[in-house]
Amino acid sequence: MLPGPAHPRRHSLLDGIDLARDIGLEVGPLGSPAIPRAGTRVLYADHTDAASLRAKYAGHPGFDTARIVDVDVIWADAALADCLPPGLVLDYVFAAHVIEHVADPIGWLGEIAAVLRPGGRVCLAIPDKRFTFDYLRQTTRLGDWVAAHLRGDRRPAAAAIFDHHINAVMVDEVAAWAGPLDPATLPHFATTEHALASCRAAMAGDYIDVHCSVVTPRALLELLAGVARAGLLAFRCAAFHETVPCAVEMLLVLERLPDGADPALAEAGFLAELARLEASETPADPRLAALEQELRALRASTSWRITAPLRRLAAGVFAPRPGKKIGTTVA
Repeated sequence: MLPGPAHPRRHSLLDGIDLARDIGLEVGPLGSPAIPRAGTRVLYADHTDAASLRAKYAGHPGFDTARIVDVDVIWADAALADCLPPGLVLDYVFAAHVIEHVADPIGWLGEIAAVLRPGGRVCLAIPDKRFTFDYLRQTTRLGDWVAAHLRGDRRPAAAAIFDHHINAVMVDEVAAWAGPLDPATLPHFATTEHALASCRAAMAGDYIDVHCSVVTPRALLELLAGVARAGLLAFRCAAFHETVPCAVEMLLVLERLPDGADPALAEAGFLAELARLEASETPADPRLAALEQELRALRASTSWRITAPLRRLAAGVFAPRPGKKIGTTVA
């Protein structure tokens, strides 16, 4: 069903979706959409049009603005249903490294549920804070999500902005997989003064893009189980792929429940994934020791030293990007 060579992330997230037949929405594709236009029925969504995006990212290191795709759906301050063609019902939504930027994830998922058919899917790639610049940050709590939803946050709160900037650090994901990192050795992207200035700019009306949600596989599943238990989630867990060695993201597929479905159905799936995750967490597992030995050998190799500049460039790509605004939501 997938045109072109299979990408591991894309294949895991889009398994069972007929791209030639199903109507889908990819949120925030910029210059590297996971779903091509050719042979599919995909629409591309972002917070503004392609021309504005190209101007915004002009001069960004390592970013080719000419590759930014045309935007079909501008999803910013209005509900998604009001941004789509009238009466359009989606079969799936794809969003890679988007939901963590959303101020109100509960409302964001609710807006998607409102335009998604029962049984339709939301396919998400989400960064694992243990291997990204969020390394020093605390994981997001259920109360954070619920409070943002009840407030109707459409922009990152000052607390999230400050925490993001004061704690964002450069992380070597391979080193992080090999064992705990020493926080004192991790270079910071911003100073306290910059963090405060960003908060003040946000209070003055600027949109400051940060990671509003900071999660690990366990934290994410606990959050979603809690949201489902509160009756605020219209989805069940269709598939969950925890972060694999030397990667930085987990993969989650949510399936839209029928209207009026028992919230316990949604919660049960996330609790089952949590139980499976706990069962797989065996500190004495010899596979972990073997992985650590392999990673240390890799870091000692000549090729690892030669490619160090490329990893530093990649770290810049993951660094906080000012102004990104995708799919803000209402309560």
